[in-house]
Parts: sequence; structure tokens; C-alpha cells
Amino acid sequence: MTKSDELVTPPELLKAEEAAAMAGVGIRSWWRFVSSGAAPSPVRIGRCSRWRRRDIKNWIDSEIGRAHV
Repeated sequence: MTKSDELVTPPELLKAEEAAAMAGVGIRSWWRFVSSGAAPSPVRIGRCSRWRRRDIKNWIDSEIGRAHV
């Protein structure tokens, strides 16, 4: 992978703030979703929580599908 590829490819693991922004909610709402089990579980790396971009996208897609039923 070249340096230019790194600039174009979004990171696979997201911080809570990035996951919340991707989901279109505030950080407090995001943590409520996570705590209640409504949002995808994070990946723990040491003491840090990160979310897989594809898990967030799949979760958003399923929530949109559920809203249209």
C-alpha cells in the first residue's frame, strides 16, 4: 500500500466519536445505544473501544430497513 492509498482508504476501526458521526447521532446517544445493546459491540484494543466501519454500516442499513417495514 502506498502513502496515497492510505489517504484515500478510510480507516477500518472507528473511535466512538467517528462511529456516532457515521450513525448521525451525538456521542451520548451513541454510548446509550452501545450500552443497551442496540448498536454493534466494540472491538477492545487494550483499554480502547473501536468499531468496525462495516459493522456500523450494516447496523445503519438494518435500522433503515426496519424503519421502512
